[in-house]
Order: sequence, then C-alpha cells, then structure tokens
Amino acid sequence: MSAVVAELERTKLADKKIGILSDKPKDPSGQDQDQLAKMLTDRGHKVVYKGLLSDQIPEAASQSPVEENKAQTSGAEVVIFLNSNAVYGTQFVNQADKQQYHPVYV
Repeated sequence: MSAVVAELERTKLADKKIGILSDKPKDPSGQDQDQLAKMLTDRGHKVVYKGLLSDQIPEAASQSPVEENKAQTSGAEVVIFLNSNAVYGTQFVNQADKQQYHPVYV
C-alpha cells in the first residue's frame, strides 16, 4: 500500500478528494481499504468515500450503481479500485459516465 500512496503523491492525485472501492473476494473485511485510507489520512490527504462490494457477482452488480452515486455525492475526484474482478470497475465507470461523473481512476 505504501507504493500506492507514494505514486498518488508523486502524481499529485493524493492532493484531490479520494474514494476507494474494494470487493469482498479481494478484501473480505475491508481491511485493505481501511489500511490505505489510514495511510492517506495520516499523511494529510482526504479520503471522502469507501465502498465494499459483495462477494456475490449478482449482488455486487446491483451495488455498483449505488456505490458510484455515493462516490459522486461524496465529491471523490480520484477513485482507487482495489477489486478482484475487472467487471466491477467497468460497471462503475460505465455508470459514472452515464451520470456525467468523471473522476480519475487508479
């Protein structure tokens, strides 16, 4: 995670409002996203959104539009995907495009 933080800082993306989206197959308890959020906030960066998708594909698919709305409403300018399934990220991006929401994706 420290490499992610370092890269976000190097590219100045860490200076923006950050959202983190993970899923239960990769991060069952949300520990990875919590660790990343803590590392960022400890360094003075703003994490405004965290989302955790289900480990069941149909349920996660229905959660994706809701999570996209939460990220958008929170003002996240950068969304970091910690997903095990590329489909989740694609669904999120497609939903965001429909809503004219265009954060930077990492």
